[in-house]
Amino acid sequence: MWLAGVKRYMARGAQIGFHAAYNKDTKQEIGQANAVIGGYMARLGYDYPTIIFATKASPQRLQLCLPLSPLHRSLLQGTR
Repeated sequence: MWLAGVKRYMARGAQIGFHAAYNKDTKQEIGQANAVIGGYMARLGYDYPTIIFATKASPQRLQLCLPLSPLHRSLLQGTR
């Protein structure tokens, strides 16, 4: 999982996106899975705004990690 890496890289022009966990058959979000993901991210040291960012987009959308945003710094530089 990219988030768990000690050093995370993003090539110029790359797009890294996040979305809520979902059932691949029904396309419905799974609250329990998102809770587990949030707990895992918290154990990695990510703060609540970063966890919410990574799990808030619906399964049909992506929440992109845009360069120069505070979340970009948190995700890439490890200032969790």
